[in-house]
Amino acid sequence: MQRRSTRPHGRRGRLRASLAAVVVLLLTALGACSRFDRVRYSRFVNLNPSGWEATEQCVFDLADDSAAFSDPAARYDMIVTVRHTTAFPYNNLWLKFEELTRADTIVTTRQELSLTSPSGSWRGKGVQGIYEFSDTIRHGIMLFPGYTLSITHDMPARTVPGLLDIGLTIERCN
Repeated sequence: MQRRSTRPHGRRGRLRASLAAVVVLLLTALGACSRFDRVRYSRFVNLNPSGWEATEQCVFDLADDSAAFSDPAARYDMIVTVRHTTAFPYNNLWLKFEELTRADTIVTTRQELSLTSPSGSWRGKGVQGIYEFSDTIRHGIMLFPGYTLSITHDMPARTVPGLLDIGLTIERCN
């Protein structure tokens, strides 16, 4: 009985083995540079199950993670995530953002998140009637230790049903 060698034969076999090793190394390196490696902050605030009141603020304070934002030249993307149920009665969610700046002034902005497609289906990923939708609200911004962001809803109704959580993720730009 002849035994076959598992080693590559000749120059062509060694080239294939080297190429396979390079591919494995590149895939490993790409996996190490994934989006999760860029995340510097990620928190969720649970909302009242009976509905999100207009006066209820979701506060995200970066003071606890000040070391992650100590590079003054770094730029970041800010992503808001909304978890909701099919009981959310609207297509869009208007949010009001209040940011505390370095000069201790408050900057207020308003932004609309479109939770449904034009056909009326939910845009977020969902399982068993719970959906999660994320949208980048700021690109390439500078942040500082102690930055604070407060989010409230800015809908016509005082209480908005069907919302479960509001999340904020901050990723370092490449």
